[in-house]
Amino acid sequence: MQTQNLHRIKNLVIDMGGVIIDIDYNLTARAFEKHGIKDFEHIFTQAKQLGFIDEFEKGTITPSLFRNELKKCANIQLSDDLIDTCWNALILDFTQEKLQLVQALSKQYNLFLLSNNNAIHFQKLISKIEQVVPFTDFSSLFLKNYYSHQLKMRKPDAEIFNYVLQQNNLLRDETLFIDDSIQHIQSAEKIGIPCLFVRSSSTLSDFFDMKKH
Repeated sequence: MQTQNLHRIKNLVIDMGGVIIDIDYNLTARAFEKHGIKDFEHIFTQAKQLGFIDEFEKGTITPSLFRNELKKCANIQLSDDLIDTCWNALILDFTQEKLQLVQALSKQYNLFLLSNNNAIHFQKLISKIEQVVPFTDFSSLFLKNYYSHQLKMRKPDAEIFNYVLQQNNLLRDETLFIDDSIQHIQSAEKIGIPCLFVRSSSTLSDFFDMKKH
């Protein structure tokens, strides 16, 4: 989206991982491969993943069942704690700079958080955020916080975008969806939501800094 078109935007629907919190999918793959799961990318990447992970992100299977499915798929036995550690390896840092950017945006726009998440990652994300600010304070920067495992639906399915719009009476042309996964961007664009594709950790701040000039 071009910055000159931002004058109509009143609402920002923002992804968490890769936009607000730094993540690296390769770290989870390397962690599992270190413990004997070869070619982990055929199980889980940013672009695609096996169906049981989709269900985990929808909250329709428990962490225990997720771990069991992973063991079965990889044909390897790992402890639950080790699986959780490897699964969470992709989650990096939430910084003061990101907090300040979200705080600044919350003063200019109606903010909504929309995150594909799961019960294991969610607890790790909370701990990362609370190294900088209480999680309740972070959550209060958004008018609503939407997590896939709580909603029982996930991106890139159109239903989750429509749900956020309808629940908050948001007009599409006044709403900007911000995400770092191209398949999510493409899905939102198909139903008429303007989008910003975040390609690096600096994109979000650069984009809104440009708006000031």
